Amino acid sequence: MLDPRDVSPAVMLDRARRLGASDLAARRLLSAVLGRGIHDPMTWSSAFQVPRRLSDAIGALPRLTFDRTVTSSRDAFQKLRFLTHDGLAFETVLIPLHKPGAVSVCLSSQVGCAMGCLYCATARMAVRRDLATWEIVDQLVQARDLARSQGRRVTGAVFMGMGEPFLASVKPRVLTAASLFSCSYGGQIAAKSMTISTVGIVPQIDAYTAEGHKYRL
Repeated sequence: MLDPRDVSPAVMLDRARRLGASDLAARRLLSAVLGRGIHDPMTWSSAFQVPRRLSDAIGALPRLTFDRTVTSSRDAFQKLRFLTHDGLAFETVLIPLHKPGAVSVCLSSQVGCAMGCLYCATARMAVRRDLATWEIVDQLVQARDLARSQGRRVTGAVFMGMGEPFLASVKPRVLTAASLFSCSYGGQIAAKSMTISTVGIVPQIDAYTAEGHKYRL
């Protein structure tokens, strides 16, 4: 099955064309899933005029299980705990910004981390696995929905949670997620409002710089 949260916007448009759907239909689908958080194929067809052949090729999308949330009394950071389909737990964080009502989402890219930094609590966890691109995307969608229910809005994202975004197995997934967040018919977060953090994998930093991405490093 095709998952629009697992491929870049350009790839999604190409897959839609191969299924006989227009670029407009693919954009409407991405807007429904990423912008509105709507995951029901029937609603895509009825409310967003997405052709059934495209909806049927995707089907029901898996979701992370939202487990619980804890808000710090010191700085109002709000931790969200998610569970994966294979029973692993990881965290996402809503970070209040200086502008009233605005928050940034701190996203995880792995369950655990392979880097072993002594100063990091995540390093004490066993390395479990990389998160799939859709799991990275669903963090933001669910965190944004929670923020909206609180009268707040997500204006940025940082890949600074569990995991190392510049590991060779992780980097393509992080960049695909970032492209979905920043496209005008997707997550609608400005590229300059996203930051990808790394412990300092120099060859990957050099490659990232040469690739000309607009996300902050």
